Amino acid sequence: WLKLRSTSADHLAHMDVLLGELGCMAGVSPDDITRELTWVRTQPKEAATVLRKRLPNYKGKDYFPPEREGSSVVTKEGKAVVEEAIKYLESLETMGGVGTSSELALGLAAEDHVADIGYTGVVSHSSSDGSCAADRVSRYGRFRSTAESLWYGSAKADARTIVLDLIVDDGVASRG
Repeated sequence: WLKLRSTSADHLAHMDVLLGELGCMAGVSPDDITRELTWVRTQPKEAATVLRKRLPNYKGKDYFPPEREGSSVVTKEGKAVVEEAIKYLESLETMGGVGTSSELALGLAAEDHVADIGYTGVVSHSSSDGSCAADRVSRYGRFRSTAESLWYGSAKADARTIVLDLIVDDGVASRG
């Protein structure tokens, strides 16, 4: 689970990050995600090169990530969406990083949502009480704007994989 705060429509611009309990169970900390976001923003061409290494792991719409040791993820778009993400990254100019540590308030809001939807089994940006990301974040602090990205993946994934998965955004037409 990854929560992002963005002050721009560009899903790589001005992000603060936090990772809820599920990611922490995978051995990935919110600070790991923050550092990977900084890497992508400051080195988008390098990120595109890393993402390009995924392409041979596709067989049609089945993606065989190395961390899954032979099991596949059935994607909605196949490698075309990865190629789109590569072009996007290659078109970016270097941006400023987001730092090396996450915001505690965002982490608390994410943990609330993880506990709620994990318990109910719902895949949604809305909590069972009807609250959205901005509502949950406002319980812990004030931010100019908020946005939310949810990540569902393997407990074996590392922070870089999570961030690159969010950039690819398979099956999300808006990519944001």
